[in-house]
Amino acid sequence: MRKLNTISRGWLAALAASALVALVGWLAVTSSILAAANQGWVDPASATVVPGGDVTVSIMGQPPAGTKLGGWNVTVTYDNAVLDATSCGGGAYSSCNADLSPTSVGIAGFNATGLEGAQTLGSITFHALGAAGASSALTVAITEFNDETGTAITPAATAVNGNVAVQAATATPTPVVTPAVIQRTGGAPGDDGSGLTPWLLVGLGIAVIGGGVWATTRMRRDTN
Repeated sequence: MRKLNTISRGWLAALAASALVALVGWLAVTSSILAAANQGWVDPASATVVPGGDVTVSIMGQPPAGTKLGGWNVTVTYDNAVLDATSCGGGAYSSCNADLSPTSVGIAGFNATGLEGAQTLGSITFHALGAAGASSALTVAITEFNDETGTAITPAATAVNGNVAVQAATATPTPVVTPAVIQRTGGAPGDDGSGLTPWLLVGLGIAVIGGGVWATTRMRRDTN
């Protein structure tokens, strides 16, 4: 009986530790989800273009969970010694300034019923003026993020900047057959593959808890 009590206490300690691991994993998952909301960002965050080539980036926006995005006004500033904004397009509910500024592009829009989740607010096409090795930050300024009633969303949305690097063209390498790897794409900056680790912690904690309960039940049955 003493041996059984000792084993039981050991499993209880393991169960408590596993529950803590699962809790930490869940909090990390929740934090990652919340971090992805209420932002404006450039997609892709880091783009490349060859000298004299063109590249198009999307300007994304996402309101906080439970809030709809009804109106927005976003300005993207760039280095005109490296890039030239040759065209811009609004999303389904956006428009952009027709006369492109030498250093910035503005995108504004409105939706009367509001939009939930990540949205493409617009897109900008840049022509590379700089030589290989040059780069330009794409600085995002959110001057307006309103809900469907026209009320400013609080707290203020976070602006996440992007970058375009001019790189020399490289020769196409010989294709190498490798196993397919499924990767997560298309999320906000805070919603990347690093979210896998918290889920593994949650799964590990649950597995150990289940094993402990089974082992304790089995030992009690054998003792009886």
